[in-house]
Amino acid sequence: MGTIKLDFSAIKINPYLVLLILISAPLSGCFESPDVDSDGISDNTDNCINIANPSQNDTDFDGVGNECDVDDDGDLTLDVDDELPLNPNETSDLDGDGKGDNSDSDRDGDGVGNGKDAFPNDSTEWLDTDGDGIGNNADNDDDNDGLLDINDHFDLTPYSSLSSPGPFNIGSMELTFNSPRGHEITVQLWYPTSDESGEVVIYDRAWLGEAIEDATPDCSEPRPVTIYSHGFPSIRWASAYLSEHLASHGFFSIAPDHRYSTLLDVQIDNFAEMMLARPIDISESFDWLSMESQVNGMFQNCIDPDSGFAIMGQSTGGFTSMMISGAEILLSDLQNDCDNPDSGGIDEINPGSSCEMIEIWQSSNSNPDVINMQDDRSWATVLLAPWNGSLLRSGISKVDSDIFLLASDIDETVPLSEINQTRILLGDNVIHSSLLIDAGHYHYAPIGCAVRTCVGNLSIGDATNFTNESVLLFLTQLLNWPGAEDYSMPEPSYVEWRN
Repeated sequence: MGTIKLDFSAIKINPYLVLLILISAPLSGCFESPDVDSDGISDNTDNCINIANPSQNDTDFDGVGNECDVDDDGDLTLDVDDELPLNPNETSDLDGDGKGDNSDSDRDGDGVGNGKDAFPNDSTEWLDTDGDGIGNNADNDDDNDGLLDINDHFDLTPYSSLSSPGPFNIGSMELTFNSPRGHEITVQLWYPTSDESGEVVIYDRAWLGEAIEDATPDCSEPRPVTIYSHGFPSIRWASAYLSEHLASHGFFSIAPDHRYSTLLDVQIDNFAEMMLARPIDISESFDWLSMESQVNGMFQNCIDPDSGFAIMGQSTGGFTSMMISGAEILLSDLQNDCDNPDSGGIDEINPGSSCEMIEIWQSSNSNPDVINMQDDRSWATVLLAPWNGSLLRSGISKVDSDIFLLASDIDETVPLSEINQTRILLGDNVIHSSLLIDAGHYHYAPIGCAVRTCVGNLSIGDATNFTNESVLLFLTQLLNWPGAEDYSMPEPSYVEWRN
């Protein structure tokens, strides 16, 4: 093979190009893009050249990284003033819960939703009952009735006249609860309601009332309680007019059916058991209502259990009321009746009842001498034509309560002589005592007039109007309601005041 010779004579070399190559080769690393902030991102691609921003976050995509953007989310609120700087829809978080105010349903975090909060931006206020711009917590007169809250029994309800129906709409419902004794107790409830309309109640489909059936209770403030005990035989709503009137003024009233004692289940053979059960029905009804007021439900905070109740009773309900208020049955009296059935005791109603009552009591109670079923939570007693059950004799004098005694002059069930004796035995406990003229036993329980007719010529309307007004004044004066002391008991021509 021959030798190949290369001829470079024809190649022209640019000396400047050669020089540039010789100079740049050792300096090639000096011309890489710089990284001023040393965040690993070269300056030619770094969205925040002078401040380290290795994540290259740019929330508003404006080309300026969050670390050097004064408005990260581009909502025109500077980050220093923006409580949610990464959310373009939010700028403030009043309650600090991490949820912006625009989307927070309770932005002040007081537990009351914005729609129901009169002060949605103030966690210390949420109500303004009188609409004066001052929240209830700071307002000394929440209802603007001129009575300072500290003296106002209903500080959320403007003051109203005590000689007319009250400012509240009335609700009523029928419920049952389980007695610890193993049977159900049916109760009727009356209470204030904010409902404006609804079906008018017809009690047991037999008696038209004036309340809205199954209305929602207004429990915006605790209500004073009355409990009503009906006669024998009668029914829980026998004096519904009175409970309705009290509810219109803010009271919460409850009335149980006494088993074996109603128009629907009367059993004379159970007379002894029924008479001993009546006071227990009352106490258990208040126990039940107290429990309901302390749990989550429709009656939560409706009442203050520690404030107790006023007991009201018509006829045999008067016996019940006196027992609740401290009256006693002496077992020696019962024993005498048991030994002498014709002596005028309860054996004339149902033979053997006195002996049976002794047996029932002694089988479950440690005191063999006295039947006492007082409930110390009762603070007042209203007796409507009270019958002492042919049981309460000198034991009536043990009653310890402020009492209003209402009676009728021609009572066909409880002779006026018996009423007078009861009044004497009650002594100084009787604060007021009135006598309806030309009226009978059922003028206080109109259902009795419908069933048996009424004696006397006094109209039921006059009797119930007087009862409503006088009982309300009696209770409100004992409760020291503002302005109640300015009223005197009504004095219509058909009423005789006896003290």
